[in-house]
Amino acid sequence: MQPRLISGESVQEVFLLFINKSGRSADIFWINYNGEQKYFGTIEPGAQKKINTFSNHPWVFRSKITGEKLHIENKDILWQLQAFIMAEQLDVSFVFTSR
Repeated sequence: MQPRLISGESVQEVFLLFINKSGRSADIFWINYNGEQKYFGTIEPGAQKKINTFSNHPWVFRSKITGEKLHIENKDILWQLQAFIMAEQLDVSFVFTSR
């Protein structure tokens, strides 16, 4: 059985810039402390969105029309940003695309 995906403690703040290169309108969802997806906005194709979050908070991106998961950094969930914090990259940009 796979462990349940939830947000961890809000300790290390990070500032993210999401860039939509998928060619589709994308809905952004934060996975909260109960494992529920909370709608955080929509990014249109070619647009960007800045988000303040924490290193161990997971994010999911879905096509606004079909609900299909979009990929970010070749994964369908953005999570565990500690690698960027270790590299002292507290301001990080991510591009998401269709499969």
